[in-house]
Amino acid sequence: MDFCRRRLTRERRIAGSIDEPAQGADDEMLGRFDAALGKVASRQDADHVAARDELAALSAGIKQLENEEMREVLRRKMSGSSSREIAEELELTVANVDQLGSRGVRKLKEVISDE
Repeated sequence: MDFCRRRLTRERRIAGSIDEPAQGADDEMLGRFDAALGKVASRQDADHVAARDELAALSAGIKQLENEEMREVLRRKMSGSSSREIAEELELTVANVDQLGSRGVRKLKEVISDE
């Protein structure tokens, strides 16, 4: 802990405080690292938007599958349920759940690649 505190203190002196105003900035509210933090936030926002769009495409693709059990298995797999849990809830065998999941993923790839 002492080593970490010394290192943190040293690095603060070198890098400065995040609250320091930017050099040459007319506006005192503009922080030294605001531009860099803005770029990071922008990239994160773009990643969130892309993930949301991909999830919407998956959801739409699952709705296009014909087999009801296959759709339900894929939905539950996407939510993080195990094959055993899904099998118990849907009253199927674990092997059947795994096979439905495998076939569903293949069909889902076909449906999404067509779009």
